[in-house]
Amino acid sequence: MDPSKRNAAALHQRVDDICDNLTNHFASIFAAASRPTDKTLAEVAQNELRIREESAALVKDAEDLITLIRELKELWLFGSLNTLTDPGDRQAQEEKALKIAAQIEGLMKKATSSDSVADEAVKNEAKGDEMQS
Repeated sequence: MDPSKRNAAALHQRVDDICDNLTNHFASIFAAASRPTDKTLAEVAQNELRIREESAALVKDAEDLITLIRELKELWLFGSLNTLTDPGDRQAQEEKALKIAAQIEGLMKKATSSDSVADEAVKNEAKGDEMQS
């Protein structure tokens, strides 16, 4: 998919175009099928051809819709579909991630320093037990 067509407006426009085409072809099929039957053989053949053409166009538009759905799934799966967030949201998420990373770093430092204090206390206790024995 063209990168310039990955924004929300282009995707909405594409969906709207496909849906409009589907409804137009569907309506054309019913309009052709509901015509009076007292026609000449040539008019009936022409009407049949019109129904076949509209049916083929309807199938093509349905295939286009399936292709669009598949492309949207691929974009969503691989992370390229970025239509729901704006740049301000992304920046706020990055700031939150940095704050969380800093908090985790602080906790890790505290945990390692308290582990070393606890290790020394255990060593001192063991030395004290050896001296008493």
